[in-house]
Amino acid sequence: MNRFFKLLIKAILPVYILFFYSLNVFAVENKLCLDTEGFIYPVFEKEKICENKSDIAITLSEFRHIKEFAKKERLKELKKFKLQVKNNKIEKNLNKEEVKSLAKEVVEKSKIKASLAEKKLKAEKAREERKKEFLAKKLERKKVQEQKQFERKKLQEERKRELLAKQEERKKLQEERKRELLAKQEERKRELLAKQEERKRLQEIKRQERAAKQEERERLQASKKQQSVVKKEKNKVIKKEDTKPLIINETLKIVLFNKEIVKKELFPNIDTSENIDFENINQLDKAKLDELLKINKKLIVIIPNDYESFSNQASENKMMSQYVSGISQVPNPKINGLEAQLRRAEREMIIAERNIQAGLQQNLSSYDPMGGWGSLLNQMGGLATQLAAEKKLKQAVSNYESATRELTNTPMYLERELLSSYSYKVSNIKSEKKAIYDILQSIDGKYYSAQVKVSEDKTFAVASGISPKDKNYRSLNKKYNTIDSVRNWENKKIKNISVAQLLTQVDSSEKSTVRKKDFYSTLNLKSGGESWFENLFGKKKNKTKKIASLNKNNNFSVNDERFDSVVVVRADNGLGSGFYISSDEIITNYHVIEDAKSIFIIDRNKNKSSAAVIKKDMKRDLALLKTNSKGKAVKFFNGQIKQGAMVEALGHPKGRKFSLTKGWVSAIRKESSVYNVSGKDNVLFIQTDAAINKGNSGGPLFMENRVVGVNTQGLSKERTEGMNFAVHFSEVQDFLNK
Repeated sequence: MNRFFKLLIKAILPVYILFFYSLNVFAVENKLCLDTEGFIYPVFEKEKICENKSDIAITLSEFRHIKEFAKKERLKELKKFKLQVKNNKIEKNLNKEEVKSLAKEVVEKSKIKASLAEKKLKAEKAREERKKEFLAKKLERKKVQEQKQFERKKLQEERKRELLAKQEERKKLQEERKRELLAKQEERKRELLAKQEERKRLQEIKRQERAAKQEERERLQASKKQQSVVKKEKNKVIKKEDTKPLIINETLKIVLFNKEIVKKELFPNIDTSENIDFENINQLDKAKLDELLKINKKLIVIIPNDYESFSNQASENKMMSQYVSGISQVPNPKINGLEAQLRRAEREMIIAERNIQAGLQQNLSSYDPMGGWGSLLNQMGGLATQLAAEKKLKQAVSNYESATRELTNTPMYLERELLSSYSYKVSNIKSEKKAIYDILQSIDGKYYSAQVKVSEDKTFAVASGISPKDKNYRSLNKKYNTIDSVRNWENKKIKNISVAQLLTQVDSSEKSTVRKKDFYSTLNLKSGGESWFENLFGKKKNKTKKIASLNKNNNFSVNDERFDSVVVVRADNGLGSGFYISSDEIITNYHVIEDAKSIFIIDRNKNKSSAAVIKKDMKRDLALLKTNSKGKAVKFFNGQIKQGAMVEALGHPKGRKFSLTKGWVSAIRKESSVYNVSGKDNVLFIQTDAAINKGNSGGPLFMENRVVGVNTQGLSKERTEGMNFAVHFSEVQDFLNK
């Protein structure tokens, strides 16, 4: 607006000055001003200063000297004239004619300047209108962009939901395909095994045929020999044997006892494709074993013993990543360039307009009917300047319109994803599977025992806490394993082992010399006395054997429904007991799972699952576990326990799984804590003479069908007999309710 008023003053002021000075009120000295562009204008009588501080006040003599020069040269000539006046002390006064001539010139120039100001005013109004129109279009574009962004976000959310639904559907299809594939693989395995069995049977028939032919040949040879002996010695009578001659197998004979267990459990399948006499036996009696030992100089009996799988967390690392937390709008960098281009075109328009006015002014100032060729040439130069300026003005207007269109079609803001940092955990888990075979070996009438362990290990990198919003979510899921993949690997059978590998391990293992009768006792073919198995493995700590269940004819399982609630608790530091108090919660002793990195639960049906500690109490030596398996919850006793009542301890003493011991309630007493927790009261215990050994820890103490306590140990430092303890059920209930 200040610019507008300045232009208005410059347009009106000369008209007023013309009127004023036509009355001969024009002052003689210091009433004229020269601006920076070389334009000369008068000032009012009372005002002694020019319009702008940068403008220079000039005298009439100075005006007379510089008015003939071009605008651009007037400032330089003014400085030269002032210097000349200063040196020569020249000052001339103007007469009235000169004043009138000056006034006339000022009027003409004022008209030109008023015309220029009017054009500038129109241009300014046009620019304001264009600016308002541009801002309105800009606001409209912003609204349209916001609407598009909203619709785009809505569409993205719908696409995400559709994508998640498709992913779930794909997962279901993949799971179904996996199950079908596994079923087909199992079917192929069964077919392959059937073919192998048939092939072995045919081989055995051929072997028997060869043996019969060999026997017939030997019989004929013996007959011929007998005839020759009869001829030589007529007085000698040789009795023929009624039995057929015994054929001894000089090569190695391998017998796998109870292949059905190997098929069902984690035991590796033994690859029998090698050219070795291999036989599977599910039922074995003394006569069969005698026959094997009699006709085979080298015999190996393989007995599946036990297996286990467990995982240990080797390390845990914290990893950093980023996820998309939102979308922000940032200014478009192209806008600044387009606005600068628009301002440049606007400046070019102004300069072109000024050049047009300069050309017009040159034409007016050089117009002189009596000037001759000089005046004509000046007019032609002004016209050329005007035409060149009009051409530049046309180009500047075109550039201005182009920049305006491009600016209108360019968005003001761009979308940018906002990334936020977060951390997730990566656990390095080392998993191991181990199967144990007991080996009985017969070599030339000598008998040996050994134990072979077949193991397989694998390291998993399991990630937890990866955000679904992570930009690299898919690649991270492919990079890392899941806890389910660890469990699936643990539950898969150990890779097949060849006979050569098994024999190598047998040769390299420590062997013990045993008696022939131990072969029978080991396979439950002889009753009475300690078996070879008991002599060999009975004293090993925390070992559980499946030898009793290997022979289908011998079923030693206990049909006590209470064992459905009892589980094996296997931790890093050993083996203990536990029992279900709900469908997925288990009570055990704290010292069973103390400092354990991994905990596994094995129920009566040999189902294995992992568990986690959700509550613990060192004073009471109790811990509560959460597991993903389901079990039968026990019922607690609610009343007063009488001294002398019969109780039963269920658990796994010294690794003998699912054992039961009976005894009597000796006393109900308070004893100090197992862990010597300072500042704590004593704990209420049940003293009983029921045998509670290592492995019983954490198991239930039953009185009929109700649990009265949790078996524990280690309350006495001295070795005592018939003095065992269980945490009272009231302490257990207080632990669960706190």
